[in-house]
Amino acid sequence: MDKPPGQRRQIETLVFLDLESTGLPDLMPRRKVNVTEVALIAVPRKLLRTPLRCLHKLSLCVQPRNAVTLDAANITGLDNWDLQWCPSFGETAQVVEKFLYTLQPPICLVAHNGDKFDFPLLRAELKHSAPGIDLTAFFCCDSLPAFREILGDAADPQEVTEVLALGEIDNEFWEAFEAADITSASDSDEQLPSQPVERPTHQTPQTKGLAYDGIPPPPKKRREESGQRQSVVRQLDFSNTAPLTTSCLMT
Repeated sequence: MDKPPGQRRQIETLVFLDLESTGLPDLMPRRKVNVTEVALIAVPRKLLRTPLRCLHKLSLCVQPRNAVTLDAANITGLDNWDLQWCPSFGETAQVVEKFLYTLQPPICLVAHNGDKFDFPLLRAELKHSAPGIDLTAFFCCDSLPAFREILGDAADPQEVTEVLALGEIDNEFWEAFEAADITSASDSDEQLPSQPVERPTHQTPQTKGLAYDGIPPPPKKRREESGQRQSVVRQLDFSNTAPLTTSCLMT
C-alpha cells in the first residue's frame, strides 16, 4: 500500500560506500581525479544492531583515465601498474547499478566525508563515463557529521582507530540515517599540480594496450597507524535535521 502524500518512507537498506582515487581534488585538477576502487557493503537497516552476518559486499578495482599520484599510491596501495588490466569506470558502474537494484528499497548510500568527496566524485565519474546509469532512485548521507557529534575532532578519518561496536551506539545515531541535513560540495577552481607515480611508461600504463614486462613492482609502503584510541563520550542531537534528498548525488 502506498504511503500518503508527504509521508516519508523509512530507509530499508544502508549501503556503506568508499571510493579510492588517483588523488584529492584539493591537490590536483579535478578532471584528473578518477576512481581507482569502489567498495560497497549493504546492510538491511533492521539488522544493524544485531551481529552483522547478513551483508552484501561488492569491491572492484578500476582502471583510471589519469595517473595515480604518489601520495595516493602510498595510501591506497594502488597505482597505474596494478590497475592496468582492471575494468574502466563505465564497466564498473554497470556492475554497481545491478548490485544496488538487487537490494530492498528505499536505499541510502552512506559515505564518510561523502558530501565533500565520495558523492561529488561518483557523480562526476558517472557523468563522464556512464551517462546512461541512473542512480537518482537512491538517497545519500554523509556519516562524518554524525561521528563528529560522537567523537568531536577525533572523527577525522586519519585520527580514529577504534569505534564502539554498532550495538553500543545510541539509537539516535541510526535515526540520523532517516533524517539528515545534506549539503553539496563546492566546486573550487583553485588547484595545485599533482605528482604522478614515477615509473617508466611501459611499466605504469594508463590504458589496457600496454603489457606487463615481467619485472616485479617495488614493495608497497604501509600507512602508519596513529595508535590513538577514542571513546564515545557524547550523544547525538538530530533535532534540527532535514529529510534525506538525492541532491548531493545527482544535482
